[in-house]
Amino acid sequence: MEDEDAFCFVELGERCAVGWVVFTQGVVRSRSEKAGVVLADALIHKVQGERPVTLVGYSLGARVIYSCLQSLSERHAFGLVETVVLLGAPTPSDSVNWRRMRSVVAGRVVNVYSTKDYLLGFLYRTSSLQYGIAGLQAVEGVVGVENVDVSEVVDGHMKYRLLTGRVLEMIGMEDVDDGECDRLEKEEKKEEERAEAERKRRVEAGEEPSPEEMQREVDEKNKNSMMGWVSNKMSGLGLGGGDDAQKESTQGDKAKADRAKYRAEHDYYAGMNAGNGATKKA
Repeated sequence: MEDEDAFCFVELGERCAVGWVVFTQGVVRSRSEKAGVVLADALIHKVQGERPVTLVGYSLGARVIYSCLQSLSERHAFGLVETVVLLGAPTPSDSVNWRRMRSVVAGRVVNVYSTKDYLLGFLYRTSSLQYGIAGLQAVEGVVGVENVDVSEVVDGHMKYRLLTGRVLEMIGMEDVDDGECDRLEKEEKKEEERAEAERKRRVEAGEEPSPEEMQREVDEKNKNSMMGWVSNKMSGLGLGGGDDAQKESTQGDKAKADRAKYRAEHDYYAGMNAGNGATKKA
């Protein structure tokens, strides 16, 4: 960026993406949202001076910026941010929240997404009922939000870390270091080759299942999960199936036995009372 601009690259994507698997989604999301509020406080108190601010973030770094802009909107802090670029953002894509974000950004708001980011879709939907994810699709219905599909370049969530420079070039950002971009791409290629060689070694040594075995295991788990879901649904509709239905059946049989026992005892004592009454009259 130019010297007179304050440039902030929120670099939480790599660290938090790993933590995403280790920790619960709720904890990680809460931390990113708190970090966003802290960033909003810093901007409001003019830590950057009077210079315009550009915010760029990928993965949970994008979530931090999302939370920051929401906080700025709630506090009516307009004009502090000039440009925002979110890459692979694990945030909702609904127009209401993005309209709030758009209101506090003076310049461009860019949503960079990839339809091939399967890791983002799996991890985010595991812990959220939101089905619209900005990192997987365009944000519709908000004037002033630019949507950039990078599916041809980014075919995995962790690719953003090394391809951020190239993506910024694609969307017309200035002063991107081409030499640094080339270096990162070479590193990525070497890392992919090393990881592939290590994976093959582990498969041959029997330390790791082959892709075919993993796919069969996934298919089996999906099948069992679907069968369990159908069984639970049938139980909820009273159509039988599942442990709940068996439990309800057992409880029903016990209740019937208790009622029969009660009737037998009632008839027995009623007969005794009737016999005693006849004796007294005689």
